[in-house]
Amino acid sequence: MRFITPKVGWYLQAGELWTTSNGGATWRLVHLGVVKAFTTSGDSAWALVDDCPDSTSLTGCGRLHVWYRTSEAGSWRQIPRALSTGSGPAAGALLVADHGGAVVFTPGGLFSATTHGALVEVDPTCEPMGTLSPGRLLGLCGMGGGGDASVVSFAVSTDAGRRWTHIASGPPSHGWSGPITTNDAGVLFYVTGGTTLWRLDTASTTWTPVLQTTANTTDEIYPVYFADPNHGFAFEGGSSGMHLFVTDDAGLTWNPAPVP
Repeated sequence: MRFITPKVGWYLQAGELWTTSNGGATWRLVHLGVVKAFTTSGDSAWALVDDCPDSTSLTGCGRLHVWYRTSEAGSWRQIPRALSTGSGPAAGALLVADHGGAVVFTPGGLFSATTHGALVEVDPTCEPMGTLSPGRLLGLCGMGGGGDASVVSFAVSTDAGRRWTHIASGPPSHGWSGPITTNDAGVLFYVTGGTTLWRLDTASTTWTPVLQTTANTTDEIYPVYFADPNHGFAFEGGSSGMHLFVTDDAGLTWNPAPVP
């Protein structure tokens, strides 16, 4: 669920995109097609839509289109160029907002999209993860080693994925690579092995473990979400039940909160 104003927002579920213009009091279906990914950036919204009209399709039709909407335009527009999913399913596609544009990752390549309707192929060296700070796209590079988090590399791009600059290696953890998010203000969060939440302030490039799952359980940390640079949420679930943790200091400390 994403909002670009207190009243205007969208909710994606099972390929259907719903929208509200009154803060969630009522919702209506957006008729774009089977939506595989959705995101927002500033006052713009982006949708990656499968050309296949059958929402029950598991693999899709192998062709995707990028749709976008701005507050100024007020209606959805399609970028004419179609994208291929290559040899993989449409479910492998990602869409990441980049403050005034979006980056689209499909098994067929990496592309940069703008609200002017342009869609160009860019450097696929790194997989886009989100916005590290306004105008700085975060990328995950060098994934391999059986998912070993310590061998990955993080980079930033200031030109929507055309060029990447290394900023940090992975944390000192051999756990498998898990969820990655940012607070949109220069701080990166990375879950490794499903059990440890690491924090990296890119001003110092030093990783710090800030949250650990309950010992002797099958619990995992997922998802991690920031509503603004200081306020975030992390969920822990597994054999010990469901737990919600909150932070008010940009992820330096996390405290348990009651779950309804």
